[in-house]
Amino acid sequence: MPSVRIRENEPFEIALRRFKRG
Repeated sequence: MPSVRIRENEPFEIALRRFKRG
């Protein structure tokens, strides 16, 4: 389970996409 950092200027959807990519 990779660690995903959510930035304030980054929408949750983009972070979710990065998480799906792995």
